[in-house]
Amino acid sequence: VAIGTDGASSNNTLDVMAEMKLAAILAKGVSKDAASVPAQTALRMATLNGAKALGLDAKTGSLVVGKDADMIAVDFSGPATWPEPTSASANAGFDPVTHIVYSSTRDQVT
Repeated sequence: VAIGTDGASSNNTLDVMAEMKLAAILAKGVSKDAASVPAQTALRMATLNGAKALGLDAKTGSLVVGKDADMIAVDFSGPATWPEPTSASANAGFDPVTHIVYSSTRDQVT
């Protein structure tokens, strides 16, 4: 299963971050299983699985030597993504993937 956006006319946004969150939450609700689509799976659906769906996984979709890479930086400094990974209150269990999938939006991509 892959996640992507097909155009602003279908849902008024091109926010793949929101699509990851929606896919993960919908899967949990429909299956009644909170572990059905973990954040790591949702991220893979939007990256490598998207490349696979387009037949491009040999060239892109993951950070592997020899593949083309598109990388983003996500700003974790806002309250929606606290605790910051570098803050004193951050615990050892901080998972940036979970924060990206459930708390980040396209506005935090730099």
